[in-house]
Amino acid sequence: MRLCRNLYNCALEERIGAYKKAKKTVTGYDQMKALPEVKEVLPEYKSVYSQVLQDVLKRLDKTYQSFFRRVKQGAKKVGFPRFKGAGWYDSLTYPQLGFSVTGDVAYFSKIGNIRLRLSRPLEGKLKTATITRDCGEWYVSYVCEVEPQPLPETGSSVGVDVGTTWFAITSDGEFVENPRYLQGSMKKLRVVQRSLSRKKRGSKQRQKVKAQVAKLHRKVSRQRLDFHQRRPPNSFEKTMWWRTKS
Repeated sequence: MRLCRNLYNCALEERIGAYKKAKKTVTGYDQMKALPEVKEVLPEYKSVYSQVLQDVLKRLDKTYQSFFRRVKQGAKKVGFPRFKGAGWYDSLTYPQLGFSVTGDVAYFSKIGNIRLRLSRPLEGKLKTATITRDCGEWYVSYVCEVEPQPLPETGSSVGVDVGTTWFAITSDGEFVENPRYLQGSMKKLRVVQRSLSRKKRGSKQRQKVKAQVAKLHRKVSRQRLDFHQRRPPNSFEKTMWWRTKS
């Protein structure tokens, strides 16, 4: 992560410097062509898989493209690309090759074998793998190419209105309650955030409390995702199922 973050920041600095000094635009392709020279000057980058480094530069290029698109659209906040500080670059991607999965063991080029616990069986052809660091824990997300499996036609239709008071209201007159997970966690969040505000910046205690705040927000995010991904057994039991499980 550290080397990828440094490469991102150096590539951004090169683009900014080239435009300020010579009004020259450096593209992502130009920077990817220079990666062999970077590895010669900085041998530590040889320990990172080549396509991972290319993906870092592609990520920066996408950020620039989004910036120019917002400028053309006349957006009030265009959001010029920013340098990534420590703790603000928490993922790396194997876009095509260099990774595989055998049973409960994952292989990544330049990293080696890592034991993993799959949340669900992998299906189809592996396309990409993204390693993410979240609150000190490590996860890998795989993108797989599978054949589409359309659901059988039911011959019926229903309208859904999503709101804040109720999570959803259907045209059949069914009401789905809004679980409001954030409000349920606000008491703990207030205590931890007040403690964070009293800690000295840069101290170990502040980093510790900051991690607690991040974990609480992660819990709320996971609760929402779990609620959104649920599927009731059938349409007639939908409202009661949501209420009993939330």
